[in-house]
Amino acid sequence: MKSQFFRVSDEQFDFLKGYDFRPKTKEVEAGTYIRVYQNSTTAVEVALEWPEQYLYVRLCRLVDGRLQDNPTIVRQNSKLYCFNLENLLLLMEPDLIIKPTPDGRLTPEQMEKTLCIYANAVEKYASTILRGDFQLFSRLEGIVKERAGRASSQGYVSKQVESQRPLTRTNRLQHVSANDDES
Repeated sequence: MKSQFFRVSDEQFDFLKGYDFRPKTKEVEAGTYIRVYQNSTTAVEVALEWPEQYLYVRLCRLVDGRLQDNPTIVRQNSKLYCFNLENLLLLMEPDLIIKPTPDGRLTPEQMEKTLCIYANAVEKYASTILRGDFQLFSRLEGIVKERAGRASSQGYVSKQVESQRPLTRTNRLQHVSANDDES
């Protein structure tokens, strides 16, 4: 699955070359496979968390040409540099957010389909970000901070909300379930 992930990521995100992006890193750490594409202002991180069966894309603003970590705990005055594509899709096209499969398994075919959907979404909805215009980041930051504040006020601050790491498949199911209860 690892080699297929990197191959399909490179195929699907090939359009980034038109924005002067180059593949910068290919990392494997504890079952997480990460491909980072970068130009002078922006990074696109495509990752597969194999143990969690979760695939995600993050859009990041570079500082002095380098990726910056988001703070571990998100507060109202925190400066955020990276945002999960799913936050952008909440604003632009919520129907494109991929829901976990009922059995929780990510097949090679589903991985390819998801990478295709996410690459198309990045190309369509993040073109300004890819060019170094981060105006949308203020709206994304609002979403993340509102979510973190809501979690904090409920006495629950998960590692995913704190660090702005994408929700894992397990926690996404809990998150979706919790939001369904609020409706």
